[in-house]
Amino acid sequence: MDTVPRKPSEEDVSRALKHAKEASDPNSIDYQMGQVLLYLNDRCKHLEEIHTHAKRYLRSGLPESEHTQLKRAIDMMRRYDELSTHANKTNFGLE
Repeated sequence: MDTVPRKPSEEDVSRALKHAKEASDPNSIDYQMGQVLLYLNDRCKHLEEIHTHAKRYLRSGLPESEHTQLKRAIDMMRRYDELSTHANKTNFGLE
């Protein structure tokens, strides 16, 4: 297994996101990396919600209410993927 990077602290994440939002030159690597960071941060939040609901659903005997919450979280992730795929077809310069 490859070396696992250290999990960043809340302060590390907050500073990185602040810097990402402040990067303004679309041709700079800071801007491109900032956009990737912002996208991955949003995506991670959606995936964490799915994970939370999946754990609750499985742990609590598969109740209908948790099944509904899990389906909603998955649907929100699908919509986010669709929106982010079609939004502002920017080449991040990483291809």
